[in-house]
Amino acid sequence: MNLDKKIKLADLLENGIEGMFAMELEQLKIKVARKSLPVRAELLFRHVPIRKHSEIVSWESSYYRGARLKEVDDLRHEIIHGSGLPKITMSDSRAASEFLHEAAYTALRSLAYKFDLPLDVKHFQSVNMPTQY
Repeated sequence: MNLDKKIKLADLLENGIEGMFAMELEQLKIKVARKSLPVRAELLFRHVPIRKHSEIVSWESSYYRGARLKEVDDLRHEIIHGSGLPKITMSDSRAASEFLHEAAYTALRSLAYKFDLPLDVKHFQSVNMPTQY
């Protein structure tokens, strides 16, 4: 967010400080939503120190790395926008899925640590469990 942005006094009077700030946050949200997942992660970790899982060692496939996030996001992009499903082994598919799961936890863990927020892991797991058919 550009804190040096010039605004019109009429807009400030019409919307108030909170309204102007909310509008700027909404514009930022739209701008960031257009970015790729790796770019969004890089933006987050530029402002929030990354907190990796202490029990996942660097050689494990679920260990968080920006380069791995790009690989998995490229695969996602190919699946969604490509001309067909790419050929990928079940073990590579599982590894990508486990990596994305840990990447989400890494982001949450980092935010919780930075802002001293409680992290309810059981609740997070319950809302992310696949539904039974």
